[in-house]
Amino acid sequence: QARKPLVEKKRRARINKSLQELRLLVADADLQSKAENAEVLEMTVERVENVLQNQTQGKDLTASHIPNVEASSREARERFTAGYIQCMHDVHTFVSACPGFDQTVAAELLNHLMESMPLNDEERLQV
Repeated sequence: QARKPLVEKKRRARINKSLQELRLLVADADLQSKAENAEVLEMTVERVENVLQNQTQGKDLTASHIPNVEASSREARERFTAGYIQCMHDVHTFVSACPGFDQTVAAELLNHLMESMPLNDEERLQV
């Protein structure tokens, strides 16, 4: 029973750390310190939905030209996207640990990585 408060404290610390990372990824520099947790989560959901929508639009245009691509590469795209997001997380963790690193520059870097997230293979074939 005595360990429950410690476990809860660690859980809340993890949640707060993740929310802070999301805040740096999705909020404008002006909003980073002012955004409430709910706003950060809403902005994150909106950003992910936009990325997924962009990927879906490209898939619809090329699916008829490339048989079975959707079935065989969807899982690979999902794994790649998960790896890309993990890499962004690792970059944030590293930059946060660097003493004297300007947090505005860190936020701009993470925003750039988010906006540069590669689209799916089918969209690349269109170019």
